[in-house]
Amino acid sequence: MLEKFAEKMVGIQVRYPKLVILAILLISFTLMPGILKIQVEPSLEKVLPQDIPVIETMNDMRVQFGADMVYIVIDSDYISDMRDPKIIKYLDVLQNKLITSENILEVTSLATVVKENKGFIPDSRQEIKNILDDDLRTYKFTNDDYSLTFLQLRTDTGANAKLISKLKSDIKDDIASLDELNPGVETHVTGFNIIDKATFDIMISDFAFETPLAFALIGIIVLLVFRSLLKGFIPMVVVMVAMMWTAGLIGYLGIVLSSTNIVAAAMIMGLGIDFGIHILHRFYELKKKMSREEALMHTLRGNIRATLAASLTTSAGFLALLFGSLPAMKNFGIILSIGIISAMIATIVALPAVIFLYDRWKDKKNKVKLAKKARRQLK
Repeated sequence: MLEKFAEKMVGIQVRYPKLVILAILLISFTLMPGILKIQVEPSLEKVLPQDIPVIETMNDMRVQFGADMVYIVIDSDYISDMRDPKIIKYLDVLQNKLITSENILEVTSLATVVKENKGFIPDSRQEIKNILDDDLRTYKFTNDDYSLTFLQLRTDTGANAKLISKLKSDIKDDIASLDELNPGVETHVTGFNIIDKATFDIMISDFAFETPLAFALIGIIVLLVFRSLLKGFIPMVVVMVAMMWTAGLIGYLGIVLSSTNIVAAAMIMGLGIDFGIHILHRFYELKKKMSREEALMHTLRGNIRATLAASLTTSAGFLALLFGSLPAMKNFGIILSIGIISAMIATIVALPAVIFLYDRWKDKKNKVKLAKKARRQLK
């Protein structure tokens, strides 16, 4: 049955190759707006199911207390003791500046400890040391040798990436605005949500670099294998169609991209190119013995069952992720399955038509060259 279908498909592809390609292009252009609808979730926390106890408890803590902590670490290569009056006064000015930010609920530091005990910040280093030595809270804000301290910020950003980005930007702006008062210390902003956002930013940066790199490396290898720029480009048609259809469909279906499934693009390219290479190689192997049309028919007829089985079994393996608990992994399985099925359709429908047009054009070009060569020899 599949073989009969392959024969009929090749018959259409041979008679109307341009219409077949046009149909694939129309579908691709229809799906392209879906790419703009793709949703991205930067938070690693959102990868987890939101109904598990630890997440529900954390969300309750956020609602009631603003439980997202951010830290501004203060150190210096020139000042060995953070109990210096200049530093304590700088901490006081900085935390007064920070507390005005929209998503910062509370700021505490060594300056808080000193002011709550004394009412103001003394100019005497010894007096500050005495105050801090007598208050156990001091050891929450400094290390053993007092060479490092930090401000603790209680925030209400939750796992909202936009609020986290805004908070980080506001903190940097506030620190920059007090450069003239800085006594020679360096500041470093950190915290779980800050790290979470930074991790995703790095992943996005890597994705933007690695995806084109994967495409280029695949293209170079295929080019070397077939020793022709145009012939090497033919199997890449499968990859391009699969990538475009997958991106459009996940946008329309509302499937969320996250740090755990963003690597799907490289995997789809790596798996999809195999179909194209097998079909193209088999076609030129058979064309040595028969006509273009017969070679194309026998190629698809002989490979359709294996291509269909390979794509369906691979997709079934990925769809097994749907039975897990992590939403991001479920989406990962769906994305990869869409990619593999798209690659299969491109291999069966689009690729033979592209091969037929290319080979016909190549034969015509070769005949023209031979005719010109024959005319030159006659002269």
